[in-house]
Amino acid sequence: MNQVSVWGKNLSRARVVRVKAIGEKVLRVLKIENTSLEVFFLPDVDMKRLKNRFFPKGSGIANVLAFPGRGDFPHPERTKRGLGEIYINQSFFAKGFGEVVFLLTHGILHLVGYNHEEKGDI
Repeated sequence: MNQVSVWGKNLSRARVVRVKAIGEKVLRVLKIENTSLEVFFLPDVDMKRLKNRFFPKGSGIANVLAFPGRGDFPHPERTKRGLGEIYINQSFFAKGFGEVVFLLTHGILHLVGYNHEEKGDI
């Protein structure tokens, strides 16, 4: 069983529950087991700051960023392997929940090793 934690300011309980359920389902479909995943929703300013810190050559505001977990970093509060962290721009809730599902799935795929091979890949 996987553990998905969802964090963000002003997120309704319903949104947290839906995002958590989608994250768990995507992990199940990908046959990923016994992992924990952290999902953070941040405002534009924080997403831009995070993107500039880790991807200084890029410009603009990121819609999703994924950072793989480090196996050598201890998490005594967890019993599962940390898959990583996904940061999603919370403004995408305004575009509909489908956009959030797309970004969450996109982030998870990056964490399990799928990458953009060509510029047009998403």
